[in-house]
Amino acid sequence: MMTEDNFFSTDNFFSTATPKQHAFIDAYILNGEKVGLAAKKARISEKTAFTWLRLPGVQDEIRQRRLAALEKAFAPLARGVELAILKAIEIVDDPCATKNQQLRAAEFLAEQGAHLRESEGNALRITKLEKMLMMQSQEGTGYTDIEEVTLWQNPPLAQISEQL
Repeated sequence: MMTEDNFFSTDNFFSTATPKQHAFIDAYILNGEKVGLAAKKARISEKTAFTWLRLPGVQDEIRQRRLAALEKAFAPLARGVELAILKAIEIVDDPCATKNQQLRAAEFLAEQGAHLRESEGNALRITKLEKMLMMQSQEGTGYTDIEEVTLWQNPPLAQISEQL
């Protein structure tokens, strides 16, 4: 059912979502996460759609597809940064480069290193929060609503720092 070269597809072998739920998830993601429109395209009621959005298997599938979409969208950017870093290393090591060029390249490398450390820290915090959320959900004490789960997946950085 999906289009755009299966832009949001993931390996569904281990998915707990049913084929009908996959059809809804496809429509949900491809239509800007508008529940009513996705329900209509998947030929289910809005009530069913909202019920499905609360199911852990459906939430997991949506999360996986969002991550796959982000990875695909950021791949060219990541490659560009990688090439820029390699070029900066080349400039730092180039004896023919001016001191100013070497200094600017070194500054760029230092900035990229700081960004990388910050990104790794954020990824670790998000992973911890997702584990906490999953444990709370399994215990019946956590968030099960997809809207709340989305907020917990992408909290402001200040909230992440406060909670850890």
